[in-house]
Amino acid sequence: MRVRLSGLTSVAVVVITFVSLAPNFARGDAGGYTASLLYPLADGNGPLASIDMSRDYQRGFGTLSATTYSEAGDGHAVMWTKAGTFVDLTPTALTTTIASGAYGADDAHQVGFAYGPTPTDRHHAVLWSGSGASAVDLHPTNLGDIFESEAYAVGGSRQVGHVVGNATGSQEHAVYWTGTAGSTVDLNPAGFVYSFALGTDGIHEVGYGSAGVGNHPLLWTDDASSAVDLDPSAKLGSINSYAFGVSGGQQVGWGSGRIGLHALVWQGSADSVVDLHPTQLAFANESTAFATNGAQQVGSVMDADSNPYAIVWSGTAESAVNLNDALPAGFTSEGTAIDAEGNVFGIGYAPDGTVYAVEWTAVPEPASASLLFIGTTATLLARRRSTMQIA
Repeated sequence: MRVRLSGLTSVAVVVITFVSLAPNFARGDAGGYTASLLYPLADGNGPLASIDMSRDYQRGFGTLSATTYSEAGDGHAVMWTKAGTFVDLTPTALTTTIASGAYGADDAHQVGFAYGPTPTDRHHAVLWSGSGASAVDLHPTNLGDIFESEAYAVGGSRQVGHVVGNATGSQEHAVYWTGTAGSTVDLNPAGFVYSFALGTDGIHEVGYGSAGVGNHPLLWTDDASSAVDLDPSAKLGSINSYAFGVSGGQQVGWGSGRIGLHALVWQGSADSVVDLHPTQLAFANESTAFATNGAQQVGSVMDADSNPYAIVWSGTAESAVNLNDALPAGFTSEGTAIDAEGNVFGIGYAPDGTVYAVEWTAVPEPASASLLFIGTTATLLARRRSTMQIA
């Protein structure tokens, strides 16, 4: 089984700014986290009736990228800033483009694809810097005959995705770029039929590939020869596994097979894998992990009806915190990103169908708050004594 994404025809969209909603809902015990609904995902015509959040790929600390669809099924790349500003990413600088889609974002850039103007045209990977006019065509110019490329994630100075063409034997090859079409690096490991790169922290890349039987999670640091096969089958019996997020020497994703669909975390090797599936949550039927900050992992647990609930872990299944408990009653949610301070970002689905960008903020422990108060008081007293001595 391969994971593939696609887009449709572009349409015009209005740019509009939304005011962030009232923050901090605390419906229940969410393990020391409070939730804020940052903004609704809407365009100038109101809430979007049809949207592909590409949950496996979209990134950003409150910044989201997506592919939206009209009533006719047309789709194109869009983004929202953390302030809730809706931006049309239609790549106006690429004059032959008739359609586009966005898969990933960080705080400064967005990545995805564009194509047109005939049905035989293939996707070209695209890098944006917050506007349609900023689009850069990443379609490789240094790998030979390539007829399709897509970018799935961005981190630091690197963008990752896949290419396919005669130069790759008509098989998908994982690649990364450093901002230009001529910077493409083919990551497909020796002996692998195909591969995809799905995440990067600007130093490492993660994704998956197949050497003929099942999909194996992969980790790279530079080029194809640096590939590490993270296959957890020897330890967990997983048949198909994927790595989606990487940071600080840690990789996250999921595996399926004998274990079911379970969130996984690695520390750079296959035998380091840890099964994160939280069996202590009675509703947990499946689980996936999308991102890590090197110490904590975020993702979702799905119930038997495939409803998602955002989860944050601290390296073990037992550490799972159900972030959905901090949202208003009736919401479901997905965790998709986590920053260095442990603040989690993702998507919230309201009972009325409205989709929101959500931030979960870690609340300091009482002891930490007390230490902060003591430290602040000591500083003020020291300043006062210093002032008195000068006087």
